[in-house]
Amino acid sequence: MATTRAGKASGDVRARGRHGVSARLVLPMVQGLKRLGADVDAVVAHLGEGDTLDEKQVLAFLEGLSAKLGEPLLGLEIARASPLGTFGFIDYCTMTSPTLRDAIERVARYVCMLTDRVQITLEVAGDEATVVRTLEPDALRDRYLAEFTMGIIAERCRELVGTAMVLHACTFTHAPAAAVARYEAFFGAPVRFGAPRDALTFDASMLARPLKTADPYVGAMLDAHARRLAVDATGPDPALAELRRQISTRLSEGTPRLSELARASRTSVRTLQRRLGELGTSLRALVDEVRRETALQLITRPDTEISEVCFVLGFSDPAPFYRAFRRWTGTTPQKYREQMSPPRPIDD
Repeated sequence: MATTRAGKASGDVRARGRHGVSARLVLPMVQGLKRLGADVDAVVAHLGEGDTLDEKQVLAFLEGLSAKLGEPLLGLEIARASPLGTFGFIDYCTMTSPTLRDAIERVARYVCMLTDRVQITLEVAGDEATVVRTLEPDALRDRYLAEFTMGIIAERCRELVGTAMVLHACTFTHAPAAAVARYEAFFGAPVRFGAPRDALTFDASMLARPLKTADPYVGAMLDAHARRLAVDATGPDPALAELRRQISTRLSEGTPRLSELARASRTSVRTLQRRLGELGTSLRALVDEVRRETALQLITRPDTEISEVCFVLGFSDPAPFYRAFRRWTGTTPQKYREQMSPPRPIDD
């Protein structure tokens, strides 16, 4: 089973010394409530006073509006009323991703911008893929935010992929707040309650689906911006430098596994995953960066065969290396080498 997870972030994307829900999440939810006809103007200024809001305050806010509107499934309705773009940076990162897998991995990586109490995980087992929402052990269990989170993920998948996106199942840890049929009408799949985790399951083949809004160039720029925010706030990270070195020394053996790197770093897999999330990156992205940098260094050496570069980077076949190199540079290794080679001196 393959797993991708990201957790808390550093720098501009995380409030210091205080746990809770970011106003970056609640304020867009307020806009969704406005679209539903709720009178929420009185709370907008109050919610905008701080970057991070207390979980109990957010829950009381949602419970009060749910009662006032007579809508028990407020989280799902807000998700339905929040079109693509509502959540700014995260939505732009998601929509510019090349495939659904990339989009979900970016959501997992950057969910920390909205709350430091939630982790999103992508699990792939056989022909099924599952997006899982988990909470920190001491986080407040809030069915509104649980339903909103799974609802917005389902909505985004359908918006980005189209009608081909069909869910197999949805599970929640809490009890239903309305007829189960209403939940199933929203998700288009069986919904089970009192489950061990909040999760959405669908056909794993959908992960390779190209997105209608894909723009890899813009997506890469947004990722780079997020990494700069983290570095600007915390300074160069020695642990990240060591992790990059560990990746570099293992590339010729293939893509390093997170468990190997965790052992080399004398830490646990979960701690390393969380640290990568704090830095706004993932193992996959970091390996890709190290491969790219190594490739560009080696390819300019005239005494290094391209097949050697392919081997050093851990590609078992030249074809994936050539595809990766074109993605990195927009050209082939041979043409890049020619462009970067110094001009020959003119004989007298």
